[in-house]
Amino acid sequence: HTITHVKANKKLVKNKSLKTCVLIPVLNEAKHLPNLFQALKKIRAKSPQVEFHFIDNGSDDGSATLIREFVAEDKKSVLSREETKGFAAPLNCGLKNSRSDFVLFLDADAIPSPNWVRAMESALAHSELVVGETRSLLPKAASPYGRLAKYLFQHHSRRAAEANGHALACADEHLVGP
Repeated sequence: HTITHVKANKKLVKNKSLKTCVLIPVLNEAKHLPNLFQALKKIRAKSPQVEFHFIDNGSDDGSATLIREFVAEDKKSVLSREETKGFAAPLNCGLKNSRSDFVLFLDADAIPSPNWVRAMESALAHSELVVGETRSLLPKAASPYGRLAKYLFQHHSRRAAEANGHALACADEHLVGP
């Protein structure tokens, strides 16, 4: 599961021309990208203004070629390359280049639901912090990180978010909070 935390200025969120960018760091994710692209096309149908910003972190499995093909079809998508290895470097690159009002982070092996972006935007209208969850393509039994992330989301993030009066956007698009 991918856990997303987003902070936003409430005044920006109430603005009808809100610009949203989804940053997607990629390192050798060619086997996951076709499923991700299908999910992003469904999001595009519901959120036509969202920008998908892929940041390739030195893939050598054909990921960049697949992304270039997707970007050629989806004119609101962007591909950048970040040579500095690690998890933070591609996200920092995307944040530095984003012109959006707020940014969502998405792992390349995650499958967001069609309403994921809209649910996150809607939750931001009611709170400064949004926590969300997406389904991962990683095998459940083989990923201790995935099990830990799900546990933290279900038991800690949800409770902490609700205790602090924050909205919570989940994979099924149900919102919890004030």
